[in-house]
Amino acid sequence: MITTGVSTSLRRPQTFHQFTYQYAARALVPLPLRIALIGAMRSTGTAVAGTVYEIGDSQQSDLLFGESSELALMCRLAMKTGAMLQFGPRLYAVAIAEPGGGTANVKTLTVGGAASADGNALVTVAGRQFSVGIRTGNSANTVAAAISDALKTRQAELPVLVSAAVGAVVTLTHPTKGVNGVDVTVSIDQQVAGATITPANTAVGAGVTDHQAALDALAPLPFDGIVFANHVAADITEINADLAARWGYAEKRWRYYFLGEPGTIGTATALATAANHQAVVIASMEGCKNTAGEMATAVAFGVFSRERPNANYDGMKVPLYPPAAATVYTPTEVETAIAAGLTPLTADIDPFTRNVTDGVAKIERLITTKTTQNATPFEVLRDLAVSRTGVYIAQQLDAAYQARFAAGANPDGTLLTNDTRDQLRDMIEGILRLMQDLSILRNVDTDLALLNIEPDSIAIGRFNVDLVYTVVVGLHQIAFVHRVQV
Repeated sequence: MITTGVSTSLRRPQTFHQFTYQYAARALVPLPLRIALIGAMRSTGTAVAGTVYEIGDSQQSDLLFGESSELALMCRLAMKTGAMLQFGPRLYAVAIAEPGGGTANVKTLTVGGAASADGNALVTVAGRQFSVGIRTGNSANTVAAAISDALKTRQAELPVLVSAAVGAVVTLTHPTKGVNGVDVTVSIDQQVAGATITPANTAVGAGVTDHQAALDALAPLPFDGIVFANHVAADITEINADLAARWGYAEKRWRYYFLGEPGTIGTATALATAANHQAVVIASMEGCKNTAGEMATAVAFGVFSRERPNANYDGMKVPLYPPAAATVYTPTEVETAIAAGLTPLTADIDPFTRNVTDGVAKIERLITTKTTQNATPFEVLRDLAVSRTGVYIAQQLDAAYQARFAAGANPDGTLLTNDTRDQLRDMIEGILRLMQDLSILRNVDTDLALLNIEPDSIAIGRFNVDLVYTVVVGLHQIAFVHRVQV
C-alpha cells in the first residue's frame, strides 16, 4: 500500500507530487568497532567474574579488576595505545578468577653493602624504569626502603605488588596466582658504588587461568577482537573451538583473537601452528618487557584503530617496552617469524645512534597464523586485510538486505522472483562499486561478470549467490632495478 500524504478531500482533476528523501541501499553503513579483553582480576576488585563491562578510564578498570591485576593493566595499555594512535575501538573487559590451586610468582630485590658514593640506582620492572636516589653512607636497609618507596609511587602501573622493605629485601609479588607472573621482568640497569642490588625469582608462578567462562560470556555479543592475557597451548584449543562456532554461517559473529608471546620465535611458532587460522593473530617480540596480555592488547587495539578493513599496519608504532638492541629481531628473524604465521614486533631504533626508543615498539607486518591449507603452503589469508575485508562485505550485505528486503521495507514480504534477483544483483553491485571507490576492492567490472544468482534447488525460498571480489592489499615491498649508465 502506497501512502502519498495527499489529502483525499481534493477532487479536482490534477496531478500531485510528494517528495521524500532517503539514502539508497547502495550506501555503506558505518560499523562500530569493539574489542574485549580477558584477564585475571584480583580479589580486591568489585567486578563479577564472567560479566562483560564497558571500560571508560583506568580508574574504573582499577576499581573493577583490582589495581595492578593483569586485566586492569591491559585496560591501561589499551587506553595508552588509543592516546598514541588518536583513535580506537570501544573497549570492553571480562574478568576471570585466578587459578585456585596455583602459586603467585615472587621476585625479590636484595641490597648488599652500604653506599660509598652519591648516585641513582635504576630499577626496571616490566619495562617501567625507576630512578632511586642514594646518598653516601646509606645502609642496605635504607637503600631497600628507598627502592620500595620509589616503586610504590607508581604501584597502579606495575604488574607486581610492592611490599615495604623488610631489612634489606624488597618483595615483588604477582597480584594473582599463575604462570603469567613468570613473564614479569625485573632488572637493575644501574648500580651505585658500595650498594649492590640483586634481583631473584624466589617463587615460581604456577597454575593457568581458564578463559572459557569469559568466551562464553562474550559469545552472544558483537565483538571484532578478543584479547587473551594467556599464551599457552590450552588457549589455542579454546580459541579454535570458539571461532568454529562464531564463524559459522548461521552464527555470523566474526571476531579475531589476539595473543602475545614475549618468548622465543620457536615458542610463538608452536602456538601459531596449532591455530593456523585467519582469525588468530600472535604478536611475537622476544624479550619484550611488557606482559603477554599487554602485547596482545596493543596489537589488537592498533588493528581496530583503523576502520578500513584492508588497512596496512606496516610500521605501526605501539606503546610497548622493547628489549635491548642486542635482542631485537634481526631482518632474518623477522622473515622467520612472518613465515611461521607470527606478527613480529621490533624496536624503534635511531638510525644514527642505534639507540632503542624506550616505550615504543613497531609492528613489522600484521600476519595471521593461517599459513597452510591441507598441509600445503597457503598465502591468501596470511594478510589480515583479506579476511577482514570479507567480514566487512558480509556485514554490509546483511545491512543492505535488512534495508531493502526485510519486513520493514516490504510490508507484504519479499517474493523470490526474477525482479527480486535483479534487485539483489543491483544491491551487490552497488556495494562492490562503492568499495572499489574507497580502494578496498579492485577489478569490480571483471568480478561482476562472474556473479551468479540462482534459486536453490532444494531449500524453497532461497537464492544462492556466488560472489567474487578482489581485495586491495597493502603495499609491503618495492623492488627496484637500477640500470646505471656512465
